[in-house]
Amino acid sequence: MTVRKVQFETMDEVNRFLDVTEHFPFAVDLKRGYRTVNGKSILGVASIGLGREMDFCAHVPELAPEITSSLDFCMR
Repeated sequence: MTVRKVQFETMDEVNRFLDVTEHFPFAVDLKRGYRTVNGKSILGVASIGLGREMDFCAHVPELAPEITSSLDFCMR
């Protein structure tokens, strides 16, 4: 599993994140505190909160550079 820090400031960033992650051939979770949500679900991502740093957990050993660059807007 690969873990990176992400943060969303607006719902537009959430929608952009979902547009990118829906095409990933692997599972994505977002974790903040004790909560873990499906990173491909708009309800899950919106429920975890805006303006708060969280862990992006990709269920792959390593992220490809093109995936990392597609998520630059939200990675911290």
